[in-house]
Amino acid sequence: MGVESSKCYQSYGRCSIQGRRREMEDKTIIVPEFCNEECALFGVFDGHNGNTCSKFLSSHFPETLKKNNYINESPSMALIQSFLELDKTFLKKCCTSGDKSGSTGVTTLIKDEQIYIANTGDSRCIICEDAIVYALTNDHKPSIPFERERIINSGGQIKEGRVQGTLAVARAFGDIEYKDKSTFGAGVLTCEPEIKIWNIIDSTEFMVLACDGLWDVLTNEMVAQYVRKRLLKGVSAQKVCESLVRHAYNKGSTDNISVVIVSFMKKSYYEKKS
Repeated sequence: MGVESSKCYQSYGRCSIQGRRREMEDKTIIVPEFCNEECALFGVFDGHNGNTCSKFLSSHFPETLKKNNYINESPSMALIQSFLELDKTFLKKCCTSGDKSGSTGVTTLIKDEQIYIANTGDSRCIICEDAIVYALTNDHKPSIPFERERIINSGGQIKEGRVQGTLAVARAFGDIEYKDKSTFGAGVLTCEPEIKIWNIIDSTEFMVLACDGLWDVLTNEMVAQYVRKRLLKGVSAQKVCESLVRHAYNKGSTDNISVVIVSFMKKSYYEKKS
């Protein structure tokens, strides 16, 4: 963690804490040499109603994506198909095990100096370029008009901002009670991710992936400023991750907190900006 890299990114770090929850339900993935040395894979899976789903995803997502027929031709399609395939496989297991857990997920595939971002749920990814922060994902909440319309058209209800009065996200893996048990596909809930593609340029500084335990207490801008200040001082991405997680906990986060930071800043960039 935090080591220098010869790829288009320079270093990375990750940190997770249980926080004020009874159980740790988050999982993260870091595959610095994914498929070949030119690619890298990062992800955060935020489980709910148990950690079975997030553990399954972290164990099987990299290999499922790697084997997808579109991984070289269309990484975006490969990500979408891998999300759907894993969800179907997990739901089939739930039918026999009785497991009702679910998980949000945000993953980023770095390939050919592009970042392919896939997100389902309310985990989030931001990127900073020349001190400006950009959101690379949308939080899939039931209150969003197009999510609300899809849920209602699928026969669901939204009560007090939650799907069927219970679930706080409009998209997720697992959650078999909200899926179609005959097809193991979407029901009132879907796991189909939104995809965004971002080009890595000279002024691309870093990206942050994290579960809602971070975003519940810190805005995108707060996180970007916190991370940028420390990276420019030469603090490693790993140390910044650890510090940021503690900062969110001290700010009162009541959830599990998981953070992955990927830095694109070369030494010459530090020297120019410091």
